[in-house]
Amino acid sequence: KTNYITFYFVSPLDGKRASYNTLLSRVLTRGTANFPTQIKLNRALDEIYDASLSSDCVKVGEWHALSVSLALLDNAFALQGEDITSKGLDLLEEVIFRPYLPDGIFSEEYVMGEKKMALLEIDSLVNNKARYARQRMIECMCEKESYSTCALGEKRELKKIRAKDLFAYYKNLLSTGKIEIFFVGRFDQDAVEKRVEKQP
Repeated sequence: KTNYITFYFVSPLDGKRASYNTLLSRVLTRGTANFPTQIKLNRALDEIYDASLSSDCVKVGEWHALSVSLALLDNAFALQGEDITSKGLDLLEEVIFRPYLPDGIFSEEYVMGEKKMALLEIDSLVNNKARYARQRMIECMCEKESYSTCALGEKRELKKIRAKDLFAYYKNLLSTGKIEIFFVGRFDQDAVEKRVEKQP
């Protein structure tokens, strides 16, 4: 009954990129041009049959992937025959390509808030003994390799990021980054491909 759409932005793994990707993934889902707060964005998701928006960052070998995903109801189950997929793509495209930009850059309030949460999450890794032990093992075994980098990035890099820096990184990622798009479920493949190809 549920379809999934995920945009992946893939880049080489290092502490700086991982830190920027972690912060960017969180700021993008805080608000858009038309839905500048999480409350308004959540209401927009509710109107698409309670669609679910999420973002994450993962390590894949010596690559780092920032993902933005949308889970939504299959069109076959719409009560009034709505095109849920099209509405979902509209919203997902807005999240990725038309974020909330007061004064032409990301909100300093959103960036600082998400930075604080990311730093707390890195600090809290020590409380998850299994995860922390695995991360320390990788850091020691792969000390001089990119793979030793934590998927969340590095505290010293995160602390330096400001709204203008994050926005500059975002613009560069859109123009030079490798983008992979995955669809899981029942979709009109040709129609979806045409929609995606129109994006910058």
